[in-house]
Amino acid sequence: MRRMATLSAARGHLALRCARFCRLAENLQGASDERLGALQRRLSEAEARRAGEAAGRAGELEAARGRWAAESAELGQQLEVAHGFTQSLSQLPAPAVPPHVAAAMVSHVWARARLFACRARSGSPCRVVHQGTGRGVPASYTVDDSMETLIIEELVTPADVSSPRRAHVHRLREVRNVWVCADSELARCMHRVLRRGITDPDRVLLLDVPAGPVGLVVHSPQAREELLDGLAVLVAVQRVEREPELLGRCSPAGLRPPGLSLQAAHLSGPVCAMLARGGAGLVPPPESPKATRRALDLAARSLGMEELWRHHMGEPPRDTE
Repeated sequence: MRRMATLSAARGHLALRCARFCRLAENLQGASDERLGALQRRLSEAEARRAGEAAGRAGELEAARGRWAAESAELGQQLEVAHGFTQSLSQLPAPAVPPHVAAAMVSHVWARARLFACRARSGSPCRVVHQGTGRGVPASYTVDDSMETLIIEELVTPADVSSPRRAHVHRLREVRNVWVCADSELARCMHRVLRRGITDPDRVLLLDVPAGPVGLVVHSPQAREELLDGLAVLVAVQRVEREPELLGRCSPAGLRPPGLSLQAAHLSGPVCAMLARGGAGLVPPPESPKATRRALDLAARSLGMEELWRHHMGEPPRDTE
């Protein structure tokens, strides 16, 4: 009887423990289901947020593309208007300039042209404006040995060394105008296309060439003036070679005012022959190769492309020297 009673008690105790275990299992299952449901809800909310953000970014990108298309169309229209305006300006008589002032201006133009030719033959750092993205892409501009062609070549990073480099090649005699922001809405429009904070407007140039406008960013306003005067002298040399009769009408009247755009009117008539006279003095470099290299390195640093420029020139990164 005692064994029966003990066995009965043990069975009751075991049944009690089984009941407790079942309740615990049910509670754990319920908690697990609840947590799984919460995780699923959070995942659904995260996916919904991500989809909304992606749609928002797509909308912003589409809006930016629309703005760029509108600005590009406006730029093209303004360029056509400017062509007609500059052609009419070329028919106007140039204002009189006192001889001593004209002589000083011509001397300064020739000096800046010599410096431009010296550094451009070595390749000078700049940024070329990508109209589709608004980026100022690191590049260099070079004048060939014959001084007849301007080559603007984008630089590549060491990781992209095998990728082809995009180059813009332009015959100097085909350069029609070089606009700056001081007096050209075309150049100001190009500056607005650039991403905010990339550069100041007084470092932006817009080349008017048959292939289409090309935007450049140089490292300083002084470099901009050197490029403008250098191109003026080189273009004048090309035109006088094709039209030698211009040498009989040599006058400084019509020189480009400092700080303003280089227009077709500044490259025609008697002033063209005056500018071309400076072409004979472009070959002797006005500075040593060491000074040129130092100036180009400083220019690359000012443009925020120092390490890329060192790679382009075949030098090791600064931190490995």
